[in-house]
Amino acid sequence: MADAIDRTLGEWTDLLASSSPVPGGGGVGALLGVLSACLASMVGNLTVGKKSYEAFAPECEKLNERAKKHQVHMLALIDDDARAFEMLMKSWKTQATDRDYAEASAPSAAVVFEVVSVLDILGILKEKGNRNVLSDVGIGACCAGAALEACRLNILVNLRYIESAEHRKDLEMLLDTLIPEGIKRASDIRKQVEKELE
Repeated sequence: MADAIDRTLGEWTDLLASSSPVPGGGGVGALLGVLSACLASMVGNLTVGKKSYEAFAPECEKLNERAKKHQVHMLALIDDDARAFEMLMKSWKTQATDRDYAEASAPSAAVVFEVVSVLDILGILKEKGNRNVLSDVGIGACCAGAALEACRLNILVNLRYIESAEHRKDLEMLLDTLIPEGIKRASDIRKQVEKELE
């Protein structure tokens, strides 16, 4: 299967809509994270070089670099998720183990950490970025929140088959702490943007 980066958006979404099991929900969660990082980059790039934001420019340039790295990492995680699910399906032919289900959750877990960092960037841009594109900060936060919700479901669907405490603990930490905290942060950023725009 060709990687997501080698497909047009139309080709990838047609494949997503087909009866093929990959790409699936995990890939969508990663894509939502990519979109969040892209919007953070866009706001940053529309801030650097603008007359009213000279003092913020050096910090903003670093944020732009971080956002671009997150974009690239999460784009790769779309395909990592597809490969992980294909491996899980192969394991079903014998007997899937706790490790198999944990490994199937690994791309979504990685997306969570990437998205949480993107929220850090969006939070700063909300305060210091170009006010003309403030709505895009809010939309980036919406994408980030949706990405975390998607990752939560993708982890839950595998966690129910994992019995080993060793394989459960890191995933449970994400479900109990990092994901809900991230979802709240994303919601708070969106609400603050909305309030300023009203």
